[in-house]
Parts: sequence; C-alpha cells; structure tokens
Amino acid sequence: MNRVWRRRLAVALAVALAAAGGLVVAHYLDSHPSPTERVFDRPEQATGPVELDLVWRAGAPSDGEKLFALTFDDGPDPQWTPQVLDILAAHGAHATFFMLGEAAQANPDLVAQVVAGGHQIGLHGWDHSRLTTMSQDQIGDALDRAAAAIAAAGGGQPGLLRPTYGRIDAPGLGAVAERGYRVVLWSHALHGDEAAAGEVDQIVAGASPGMIVLCHDGRTEPTAELMVRIDELLSQLEADGYRAVTVGELLAAATPD
Repeated sequence: MNRVWRRRLAVALAVALAAAGGLVVAHYLDSHPSPTERVFDRPEQATGPVELDLVWRAGAPSDGEKLFALTFDDGPDPQWTPQVLDILAAHGAHATFFMLGEAAQANPDLVAQVVAGGHQIGLHGWDHSRLTTMSQDQIGDALDRAAAAIAAAGGGQPGLLRPTYGRIDAPGLGAVAERGYRVVLWSHALHGDEAAAGEVDQIVAGASPGMIVLCHDGRTEPTAELMVRIDELLSQLEADGYRAVTVGELLAAATPD
C-alpha cells in the first residue's frame, strides 16, 4: 500500500471513529440528561401549595435513642424478599420496602408478608424505568399505576417514594409534588458484590442516629453474600445500641432541624 492510500485509509478511519464517538456521546446525553436540562409545567391552576420534602437522612431522635432505617429497593421478589424478612424477624428489626408496581402486582402474597411483618411500603416506580427519560405525565401515570398495584395487593397507600437509580429531575419532582409523596434517598449503601466486602465495617465505623441505609431485595442486586452482610450489619449495630426502624418511624422520631 503506497503512502497516498495509507493516508486516505487513515482519514477514513478517523472520520468513522469520530462518527461512532459522536453517536456514543449523543446516546449518553439522551439517556443521562442534566438535572437542569428539563423543567416541569408550571402549576398555574393550583390553588394550594405545590411542594415536596426530600430526605437523605434524618436527624437524631429527640430522646437520644440510636435509631436508623434499613431500606430495600426493587422487590418484592420470591427468592430474596422472604430471606430478608426472615433476617429482619430474627433481629426484631423493621424496614421500609420501596416496591416496583409490576413486582407487587406479580407477588401480592409477598406484599402481604411485608405488611404482616410490621414493615413499611414505599413506591419505587412501575418497572424501574429512568424517571429522567420520562415526561411528567408518564411519570405520574407510572406512579399512579404502581400505587394502585400495591394497594390492590394489601400494601395500603404509600406515602414515600424512592426514584429509580436515585435520580429525579424537575418533571419527576413536579409529578411527585402533585401527589404529595415524600422523596427518600439514602446516606449509606450495602451491596453484595466482592467489591463491597468492607461496607459493613465502614457503615458501623461511621454510624450515627438518623442514617438511612440502601439495600435491595429484587432485580439484579441481591446475592447470597448480601443476605449475610445484612445479618452482620444488624448484629454489629445492635451491639452498639442501634435499633432498625421504618423510615416513617425514623422521621417521626427525628429532632427538627
């Protein structure tokens, strides 16, 4: 191949790579919009307050008790939710389950078991779609559908919402505010993969009353190792005088800022 053809080939490859790179960037921007990119419709017809409360962690309980909240996303799941419930029962612990509507609809018996165990149920959307890629109407419809599925399964009317992937922007906030949900994120997280082997020790070492811990009981996150770590976390925190309660109980007990 002579020098001219090598140069032409190099130029062609560079153009092709640039085009491919542009498509990758465009796809990423489409699926990961900036939090400030979108706005929600102004509630011009509203006659009362349109507002919401978003929580990462609660304040310390006013009576000095060492309370924290353990939360579970993406369930209920026939394999993992019963195991989680058994672990919680063994420790006399209560938790909050942020359920997917389609999972609640498919497993109403598990919804009933969660309620029977004295636990709290919150919303986590319908099917784990990203709220940041949905319109405000689509988000509202998904939340309403999920809430109806949870209620039909005996889970009552949820008052808390955790957005999928912990991501929400203005249209989602607008839909949530219209429905009066309280948004709950998290201050700590516990996973089941090998890379997270030291998370129990990290959480215990930095524990403080009011923390909200993220776990999973559905989809791809739960593992047998995670079940072991949940048990270890509860045991170690109990030894330090902590008690696991629902997010609702934690917020109610918190000292106002």
